[in-house]
Amino acid sequence: MLIESLIRLGRPFVEGGAEPLELLRQASDVTDVRARNFFQRVFVVEIADHGGARKVQAHPCASWGHMQSDGRSERFQPDEERAIGIPFVLPRGNPRAPQGRYPAPIYIVYDGDFRAFRGATDEIKRFLKGRVPRTVGFCWPDELIDEISAALASEFARYIPRDGENCLAVIVIADLSDPNSPYVYDGGNGRIVLCESRLSPRRSICVDVVRLLERVWLAKAAEGAEMGSRAGACSVCGTDAELVSIYSKAWSWFSVTWTAPLPAALDTDHLVEGIALCPLCYASLTIGAQVFSSLAQTLPNWLTKEIFSPVASARARENRKADPDRIYGSLVALPVLDEFLGTEVDREFFVRSVASMRMERDNAVQRHLDTITGFEARLPIEFADDEVYRLQLYYYSGDVSRGDVHLRAVIEDVVPSVASALDELLRGRLPSVVAEAAEQLELTLTPIESQQFRSLPYLLATAYGAPYLWQALADVLHRRPLGLERFVANAAARMQSLARHLPAAYRQLRMEVLFYLVFREFMRTFHAEIATSDMKGRESMRSWKELQAMLAGDVQQVRFQDVEELGFACGHLTRQFSRWYYKQTGKDFLRHRVMTFGSDLTPEVVWQRALSKFSEYRVRLWRGGALPQWFERLCGVVLMEFSHRRDEIRRERDAFMAAFWAGYSLQSSDDTAEDTVNETELNVEGAADVRV
Repeated sequence: MLIESLIRLGRPFVEGGAEPLELLRQASDVTDVRARNFFQRVFVVEIADHGGARKVQAHPCASWGHMQSDGRSERFQPDEERAIGIPFVLPRGNPRAPQGRYPAPIYIVYDGDFRAFRGATDEIKRFLKGRVPRTVGFCWPDELIDEISAALASEFARYIPRDGENCLAVIVIADLSDPNSPYVYDGGNGRIVLCESRLSPRRSICVDVVRLLERVWLAKAAEGAEMGSRAGACSVCGTDAELVSIYSKAWSWFSVTWTAPLPAALDTDHLVEGIALCPLCYASLTIGAQVFSSLAQTLPNWLTKEIFSPVASARARENRKADPDRIYGSLVALPVLDEFLGTEVDREFFVRSVASMRMERDNAVQRHLDTITGFEARLPIEFADDEVYRLQLYYYSGDVSRGDVHLRAVIEDVVPSVASALDELLRGRLPSVVAEAAEQLELTLTPIESQQFRSLPYLLATAYGAPYLWQALADVLHRRPLGLERFVANAAARMQSLARHLPAAYRQLRMEVLFYLVFREFMRTFHAEIATSDMKGRESMRSWKELQAMLAGDVQQVRFQDVEELGFACGHLTRQFSRWYYKQTGKDFLRHRVMTFGSDLTPEVVWQRALSKFSEYRVRLWRGGALPQWFERLCGVVLMEFSHRRDEIRRERDAFMAAFWAGYSLQSSDDTAEDTVNETELNVEGAADVRV
């Protein structure tokens, strides 16, 4: 499916949607940031007929570009217009070894070879003899290669490298004596001026873009044929033609450098027996692969760390790997049917829209989807038509340059309007939920923490854990319901791990409560407005504001719909009593009376050591002084409900405990007026001096 998607992505470019110059740019790596320094040292060798004799002239080393400064450092900026005229692909594996097929005599030189070439004709001859036979349409006699090598050796000897300089270069052998060569004299339409001629003064050495592009496709096809060729029907489009394998140096995902062996019946010379492509599909694959790579972005480090963090222990998350493996993502838009791009105008429209996805500047007609994807991704308004387009998301890791790629997730058939609705929820509505809950929890969020709550991959990774992240992301993007139980279990486990370290870990506990509340609201809104069916499992509890309003109102109107709401009320009451307890003893109630000797807090412990003991502690601490009437009545209702739901609580202890900590943390301490009344009711002045 990935191969077919890349071909569908590249086909509009090849079939007239893009100009030849753009295709040259896409089919090579000359605009890659890793290639820029090669253009600092360009060695051109000019070959032409003069008076019936062929002459060879090496040009002095030239720099095709200029140094650019950002105030802190300098970097070389190539002259892109000229650079496209000498297209090359950055090698994989051993970069100094001849690889693939070359469309023209354009060979990049690494530092080791550069230094060996200085005045060493034999080294350059060895270098050329490994590459010229791999160059499409060029077959030079040894005498000519000897002459070219000698001319280049002299020019390399004239270049004196600085100490520590990494000398990267490009050798361009412009054979103007061959009528079929892409190199010609003098400019014109469809030609790129490379440099001034030294054999024909006042003339320019140019490259014919159409001829060069034809050679690029021939070179690509020859590259695929290295792993087998045969006549037959194309595996993708069904066209009868001479077919080649999908092997390509431009797309290292399909390299054969993997560690696992190939099947005995399918060695590397017969990969064409697996998937075979016609010339058009192979050219489309080449362009599609380059477009895909240009759209790929790295997930930010903070998000990658969260993805690889253990999900059930908040303390372990703090000790996670500081520099995890990088994860890359790429967003692709494809038409539902290829017939939608049936005309050249439609294909040009598609190509322009894809180009706008790579623009670094903001555009008013684009929607930024980093909230959904986790990486910088733009959706042009042209691709927001549900009837015409669908989105595809790819996530992978590994060293692409070595073909060591691990495809982590492929999410296809995403409706653009669903992506837009999710982005609106995450960017427009959820932040107000975060702000309101954070204020109630007395939390001040850092910029990174605020950003995390707007990231769908972060929310899903934290809720479900890395093993379930990609499936959960696919479920959301396909509008399928999310499950509640695993999210609640993970939240409860993290809160429990922090509870053992209270009160020192209280801010971290409140952050976990904040996540629990925010993700619940995300799920509620998602299932109500976006998902095509209801939530998996039982219904979600009411919002924390509704529950607090109920607990502060008429006790006779208190009703609990499920175990979670009961757990919330238990936490609410426990925190209120804890503040009174602290005023009498100066000690933390949970640590001192409930979670004794490092024991875990469970629903049974809450019942036995907290709720059912409030009256006993009141007698011992306050010499018979009564608790506030509203508190005693609410305790009675909660204890009765707890007794009735005891079996249900055992089955759903995680739900109870997660809600308990939410109710406990949300019970605001900003109630000095209420505390004054409580102190009078509790008869604090007559409190016993009891050691507790």
